[in-house]
Amino acid sequence: MQAFFSYRDAKGENFIPLWELRYMEADSNYTLFHLRNKEKKTATGCLCSHFKQLENLSFFYRIHNSYAANLLYVQRIENTGTVILTDGTQLPVSPAEKEKLNEKMRSLSLCEIFPFLVLLAMNPPQAPSTKTQGEK
Repeated sequence: MQAFFSYRDAKGENFIPLWELRYMEADSNYTLFHLRNKEKKTATGCLCSHFKQLENLSFFYRIHNSYAANLLYVQRIENTGTVILTDGTQLPVSPAEKEKLNEKMRSLSLCEIFPFLVLLAMNPPQAPSTKTQGEK
């Protein structure tokens, strides 16, 4: 099972621990990676190309044309077609995916997600970094 999500930017290859990645958001020809500490990372390329790394993991799901969510952070799926994450973030769910998402949430196996639950518990969220390169 993979533990990191990787993406390239102008500085090189970057790695995000999967337990830190809350959701991904399409933004034109860019993808925004929303992390547990509220930090955002940006990479060139469409959401579909980045999601290909995660589509074989049972706890990441493409909930909308513009969003893919880490299901470990989903607290509620509202009747209105909105997903509420554990931090209160609201994400839209496409009507075609709403029932599939409900079923996916009901069928997640503890065996599939247990390693990441342990990592979440062992790694409290860190505040976003405010230092720039070269600062101590």
